[in-house]
Amino acid sequence: MVQLTAKTGPNKGASWAITAKALVLGRGTICDVVIADPMVSRRHCEIYQVGSEVHLTDLGSSNTTLVNGAPIKECVLNIGDEIALGRVVFMVTGVNPASAQSVADTTEARTLSLSEGEALYLTNKVEEAMLQGRPKTVQDMSTLFAIARSLSRTTTVTELVDTLTERLIERFHPMCAWMARYHQEDDDLVFYSLRQFPACSSTNAPTSTMIRTLRDQRAMLTPTKSTSGSRKSLVTTLVAPMSVGGEMVAVVTLQTQTPQSVYDDTDLEFLIAVAYQAAPFFHTVEQVERLRRDNERLRQRAGESTTMVGVSKSIGHVRGLIQKAARSDLNVLILGETGTGKELAARMIHEQSSRGDGPFIIVNCAAIPKELFESELFGYEKGAFTGATQRRIGWVEQAHGGTLFLDEVGDLSLDNQARILRVIELGTFHRVGAETESHVDIRVVAATNRDLGIGVSDGTFRQDLYHRLNGFEIHIPPLRERPSDVPVLADHFFQLGLNRAKRPLTGIDPETLEYLASRPWSGNVRELRSSVNRAIALARSGMLVKEDFATGSGKAEEIRGEILSLAAVERQHITKVLGECGRNISQAARVLEISRNTLYNKISEYGIEV
Repeated sequence: MVQLTAKTGPNKGASWAITAKALVLGRGTICDVVIADPMVSRRHCEIYQVGSEVHLTDLGSSNTTLVNGAPIKECVLNIGDEIALGRVVFMVTGVNPASAQSVADTTEARTLSLSEGEALYLTNKVEEAMLQGRPKTVQDMSTLFAIARSLSRTTTVTELVDTLTERLIERFHPMCAWMARYHQEDDDLVFYSLRQFPACSSTNAPTSTMIRTLRDQRAMLTPTKSTSGSRKSLVTTLVAPMSVGGEMVAVVTLQTQTPQSVYDDTDLEFLIAVAYQAAPFFHTVEQVERLRRDNERLRQRAGESTTMVGVSKSIGHVRGLIQKAARSDLNVLILGETGTGKELAARMIHEQSSRGDGPFIIVNCAAIPKELFESELFGYEKGAFTGATQRRIGWVEQAHGGTLFLDEVGDLSLDNQARILRVIELGTFHRVGAETESHVDIRVVAATNRDLGIGVSDGTFRQDLYHRLNGFEIHIPPLRERPSDVPVLADHFFQLGLNRAKRPLTGIDPETLEYLASRPWSGNVRELRSSVNRAIALARSGMLVKEDFATGSGKAEEIRGEILSLAAVERQHITKVLGECGRNISQAARVLEISRNTLYNKISEYGIEV
């Protein structure tokens, strides 16, 4: 006699005879086998015998019927075949005349019966284990898909570990869980911190079992007895390795205890499938993080940084906006006071975007006389005007395939605003003196310390250009609104500036960091960086102390009395002239008898607010 036996579910172990009369399975109460599962249809499928063959027919169920993990409408069943309806799995058992295979032979190969301390191993090849752990229910298929979708959205190892842990909790409800990175050269584990299981540290993890699983390249289920006073329970542990390209990279372990639950072989098979699916994500995200660190290390050696440093909530919000802006191709408008790091934000957007391999061209709109702006922006043909002895490629064309950064865009004249607008709208431009139109593919990121909304209202800034630039707006708060970032930034600039120190320096005095955090920093991050660099150059001891820093207020540096550094005198004088000239750059440059570009460089160097 051939039978249908429940392998999982409330009726686990129960059997129904399969005869010529159809055995109907479904959620409806009139069915021969009632399955109380919302994923099962009222009349889901039927099983019946035709001669020596056992047939299955799906009755148009919503979530289909799985036979050995594959969706089936109609098929012939054999002894040992598994049939999944929703979360319940059945097995065909009994004597099949066609195969003459005994029930005992089948159940011995397919079912799990473990004694305390006895382990179940599944294959020494992860690929084969993945096939054994194929989804046997619609719910498992849905869970695997949801896990893959969630993992694909993570960008750091911490996010990846948190996301995977959440998904494992939803499916397995473990009492404890561990995940660890495997270093094969040392045969050692480095445990990830699972915030959902703070009590499950590396000290109480089954480390030896996890390492043995990785060495043998096979998953393991182990039941052990636990005694606490008069209370006895059974602890079951699942361990599955993660492999990429045949190399063991990590291991995941889940543990539960009666009466909470008991894991069986189907749980182990599913965990193998999850581990097999998650392993490439671990490998990829780790590689990306390593490349980011290496890139930042190289930039630090070169004296620059593309990391927006800070621990405040506001700067964390800015970093999040930068990541979102980088994923889109919208134009970006960055707002903020002078020296807050608008150019840094623009560079981060470019480097994290799909255009990161392309050029990043910076145009300081305030530093170029409006009469020269067109030829600088678009370039010119040979002979276009007196002195044009050869063709020149303009900034717009240089930025083709990349990002054009328009710094201080609020200082553009209305005529030049119209020229920029045409490029943004149509992607076309004319070199000065050219007869034909040129096409360009650029993304525009603009920055200003002005309120463009007021500019639109008073007619000094075009409304249509404002809306074109403002596809994505990011506002960088001034440093005085985030004092918790000052010590972190100061230490960051100290590390970058160490190569210019004239004597061995070990750090910044803690009291000095508190003093720096209390300063208003009208020039924002730029002023702080200049102050740290100046302190490094003037340091008299192994640590930077309060006396090494200027007040940064534009007045005499009173910390050292009346003796001022040359830089402090220059900063004070430039600030005074700018004030007397009403912040008019051209007029101030004439008074100081320097060029506008030189004045802008001085303003940038000293963090002077304009």
